[in-house]
Amino acid sequence: MGPVVCVRTADDSRRYPPIPGDSTPFKALMARRTGCERSNSRKKETYRLGDRPCRSATQSLISLALISLLEHAQGWLAKGRARLGGDPTALLRAVAA
Repeated sequence: MGPVVCVRTADDSRRYPPIPGDSTPFKALMARRTGCERSNSRKKETYRLGDRPCRSATQSLISLALISLLEHAQGWLAKGRARLGGDPTALLRAVAA
């Protein structure tokens, strides 16, 4: 593990931008993010991919592939739920048909 750097909350403009998070300009800025930026943020923040100990590049690649699979599956499920009105049994019937 490399050196640890502690950054004060006031100085971390990436996580705590000068624009308030509940303002209209902040929401417009977040809406302009690309799919790659959203995916990378999710891998780093939600799944903590950078915090996992991996002994080789192969383990890192497998973790990345599994997380990507999970992201796609969640997206497909959300799209199916929206299409079928949010009823999980209707989604299962549609998949079985």
